[in-house]
Amino acid sequence: MCAGHAGTDSWQTSGSQNGASVAIRQRTDTKTKPWQVTWRERDRTQRSRSFATRREAQAFEAEIVAAKARGVAGPVGPSKVRVTEWLERWFTTYGHEWARTTKRQRAYLCDKWVLPFIGDERLGALTVATLRDYRARILDAGSTAKNANGVMRVLSAALGAAVDEELIPTNPCRSVRSLPVKRTRPRALQPMEVE
Repeated sequence: MCAGHAGTDSWQTSGSQNGASVAIRQRTDTKTKPWQVTWRERDRTQRSRSFATRREAQAFEAEIVAAKARGVAGPVGPSKVRVTEWLERWFTTYGHEWARTTKRQRAYLCDKWVLPFIGDERLGALTVATLRDYRARILDAGSTAKNANGVMRVLSAALGAAVDEELIPTNPCRSVRSLPVKRTRPRALQPMEVE
């Protein structure tokens, strides 16, 4: 499946899904974002996007294939909508579907842990790397691993809705793994303590 192409660049082709041929290659002419995903739209227009890591490129490739399987027109360009604007719209548009406690919890997490850190970022600028950095910053600011996982789940839900609204091509949260959470087991009582 891998074939040499144009010197030492290597291509990994994922084949054609609903008319979209997708390939990943590692470019040798750049160090900042060497992994490039190239695909063709249904109208045969060729597109490409570069990534810092192979994992990010593979996640984006999977999103393209999934979008094509769903019949979506194809990936869209980076959105200029800011996180703050999108979260307000997300709450307005989707909030009526949530339970009252869910809405309250999401509002709290967004107000305390999302908006102060990445509220001014553009949706199109959020990548797997920027979200990992963001998560590290909220941990440094006092969030627990369990809370950070909850914040990332809420952010993932919001970004998933942005994908559905075709504001961004992929949800970068999907490639950020949850942090391990230490679970403490209750200490067993000794026979003398029971009596």
